[in-house]
Amino acid sequence: MELNAQIKKYRTELNLSQEELAEKVYVTRQTISNWENGKSSPDIHSLLFLSSLFNVSLDQLIKGDIETMKEIINECLLYLVHRTSCFFTKYHLWSNNNHLSGNSRFCFPIFLY
Repeated sequence: MELNAQIKKYRTELNLSQEELAEKVYVTRQTISNWENGKSSPDIHSLLFLSSLFNVSLDQLIKGDIETMKEIINECLLYLVHRTSCFFTKYHLWSNNNHLSGNSRFCFPIFLY
């Protein structure tokens, strides 16, 4: 479950309105709305307030969002590796009077930082 859904779930479990939660976390009601709609995310201080208020660990609160990000990153990496890691080339090599010629596929590792 993503962070925005987690915030809404825990808020409704405590029977808090967005306005009431906003007062407890020292933000505006609109900020809570933006978090719940996924338009923005809470900063670390707000996350700490939320985890304390909801009586859950910070890890529990954001775990779903981290897992979603990992999945997206892995999908992107697989796509990039598939699309760019191998190049086709035609080569002609001469070495000690031995002539090698033909089509070859060279694969180069990609390092992403």
